[in-house]
Parts: sequence; structure tokens; C-alpha cells
Amino acid sequence: MAYIITYDLLAPGQDYDKLIEKIKEFSGEKITESAWVVKTTLKASELFDSLIPFLDSNDRLFVSQLTAEAKWRTNVIGKSDTLKTLFK
Repeated sequence: MAYIITYDLLAPGQDYDKLIEKIKEFSGEKITESAWVVKTTLKASELFDSLIPFLDSNDRLFVSQLTAEAKWRTNVIGKSDTLKTLFK
């Protein structure tokens, strides 16, 4: 299933490299500065729980399943061809 992950990292000076590394473990693409589309067999709650350890208590995280229909401009950060495969 395809999911969108969005986050707001609110603690200045923190190292969030481990969060990004964790997100990259899933098949997916970064679409904006703080949003990714990933494909995984996990449930949304399981995906969410796997990311929480890498956030500070005041950071924000949103995870939601995506449908097969999506539309975007060509200027997303990720590759459009790769994004298309995530919705199959």
C-alpha cells in the first residue's frame, strides 16, 4: 500500500538524519521538503510507530494511506516515474 508521510521538525539544531534514513528504508520518494510517498506492507499505525523514535516530543508527524489516484506537478522533488509505480 502507498502512504504519505509528512512531518514538521520543530527542534532547531537537532539531527534528523536517522529519521530520513528510516523513511528511506521503505520503497518511496521524497515529494516536498517534509513529505514522502512510500510503499510498504505495514499498516499506517505500524509505519507511524516505526518513525516516532526518531522524533522529538514537540515534532509533528502525519501518516495516511493513499488511494490509487494522485496528481502532482512535475516539480516535485521525487521522480515522477517512480511515484507512479507507488500507486499500483
